[in-house]
Amino acid sequence: MDAILLILTGLILFLYALNNLSQGLKEIAGDKLNSFLDRFTNNVFKGILSGLIVTILLDSSSVVIIMTIALVNTKAMTFRQAMGVVMGANIGTTISSQIFALNIGEYAAVPILSGFIMMFFFKQKFYINLGKVIFSFGLIFFGLFTMEEAVAPLKDSDYFVSWLQTL
Repeated sequence: MDAILLILTGLILFLYALNNLSQGLKEIAGDKLNSFLDRFTNNVFKGILSGLIVTILLDSSSVVIIMTIALVNTKAMTFRQAMGVVMGANIGTTISSQIFALNIGEYAAVPILSGFIMMFFFKQKFYINLGKVIFSFGLIFFGLFTMEEAVAPLKDSDYFVSWLQTL
């Protein structure tokens, strides 16, 4: 029962952080979204780099690709710009998998504390929103770390291992 509660807690933290992260990024971008997108995706290399970074931050190439398709659909991005972002998203998935393999969640307190300080001690809206992004980024790692720790005992359970093998 404790494992289930820890998994749910980690999942809630993860989803909350993803929502906060996207809100913070949206507030930082503001009304300048089109010029922001043009600046970071105006050539294929920049598009790949942007897709890579956003995928690492969000840890979901699917979300990045879906957002990119939506932006192309609304004509905020061209198909050429989208291709670079999609390639970067696929590369970013590989890199983020390696980051999580390094147990970076153990150090999640650093971005959580940094973001918290920025949100509450800075007065400029840009820095408050940047703090929100950094805080959310740390919270994503902490949520994933919590879920990982909750399921760690299952690897030694013969019943669970045999159940997974039957699947």
